[in-house]
Amino acid sequence: MQVVYYHWLLFTHPKTPFFAKTLFLAAIFYVFTPFDIVVDMIPWLGQADDIAVVLIFFNKAKQLIPESVVQECKITASTRYPDIISRQ
Repeated sequence: MQVVYYHWLLFTHPKTPFFAKTLFLAAIFYVFTPFDIVVDMIPWLGQADDIAVVLIFFNKAKQLIPESVVQECKITASTRYPDIISRQ
């Protein structure tokens, strides 16, 4: 849940550039559209391209966001949803 909240904070932050927000939306849109690079009917491979597009687009979007915003969102997300592993 922490990762989802972290990306939501990055997307909604006022200092996040418009193009970074566009990349986040494009990645989510790609997952839910019926048009794919590799057809989802092919087992595993069809879902793998969805995951690859999301990872590539999200990583590129995070590169465009100022480091201060990234750090602020990480702290906020980890405070709200502490990592389960770190509590053990």
